[in-house]
Amino acid sequence: MRDIIIDYLRHPNIYIIVLTAIIINVLVLKNAHKLKALNLQMIDDEKDIKNFKLISSVLIWLIVILIITNEIRNKIIDILTFIYLTIIYFLVARIAIIVSNFLIKKIFSLKLPKSKRNKKKIITITGLIQQFMSYIIWFIFIIFLLEMYGINTRGFLTGAGIASIIVAFGAQDYIKGIISGLFLIFGDQIAIGDVVEIDGYTGEVEDIGLIYTRLRNWQGNVKLVNNANIKDIINYSIRNSYAYIKVAVPYDKPLEEMENLINRAVEKVRENLKEIVENISVLGVEDFADNGVIIGIIAETEPMQY
Repeated sequence: MRDIIIDYLRHPNIYIIVLTAIIINVLVLKNAHKLKALNLQMIDDEKDIKNFKLISSVLIWLIVILIITNEIRNKIIDILTFIYLTIIYFLVARIAIIVSNFLIKKIFSLKLPKSKRNKKKIITITGLIQQFMSYIIWFIFIIFLLEMYGINTRGFLTGAGIASIIVAFGAQDYIKGIISGLFLIFGDQIAIGDVVEIDGYTGEVEDIGLIYTRLRNWQGNVKLVNNANIKDIINYSIRNSYAYIKVAVPYDKPLEEMENLINRAVEKVRENLKEIVENISVLGVEDFADNGVIIGIIAETEPMQY
């Protein structure tokens, strides 16, 4: 493909044809106003002259295109073939990524663990493997494209060495990011869906990539953090949270009756709120305030759902 383009640009007839067309076009445009002096019926005003200039230019360049096409029609076929194959390879790569993502997701979802924490971990690892496979497929696509263009990729890779190429492109930070990301996931420090604090920024983990982790806070703002720069993490989602509620019972109300009423209300809350993972405990009298006796209630909830 590279040789085709070079030959195309070196074709002397093309430059002669284009130069001739430019000269003819300039002469026509400069002398178009003289047609009015010839008293031609078709040329009456400035608008007709403008139309004549436009039509003349279009016709001249159409003739040029036809002549050039005739001169290099074989090369045009080769160029169109290259474009066609590029589109085909691109579509094959896209289909391969879709199929790969589907199979990976299917394999990991065959037997999801019961623990919600482990489910998050599996989902995170699934996304990471899908991303890794996508990079490999796109890399193969680029290799095929370079081969079509006439670049000997085998000699390039073996001669320079893959390791030296990576260093040459300054990919050390990317490698650090990938390694750090793997440690974060397999060390169970972080998973998609966790609420974490990194470098003073608190948000939900939306995605963990090979290089970056994406956080979204409650305002909807998104922050990308390089995995290599993640040092200290506060993860609010590894353990369940506890909700503590204080209920004030007036002094003039029977305490035993009010405790029974609170217990009935607690049962209804337990049935309706799926975020509560354990039974709600009524702790009894916790304090005495001006407005009544303070009864404490505690419930174990899903992380950050208090």
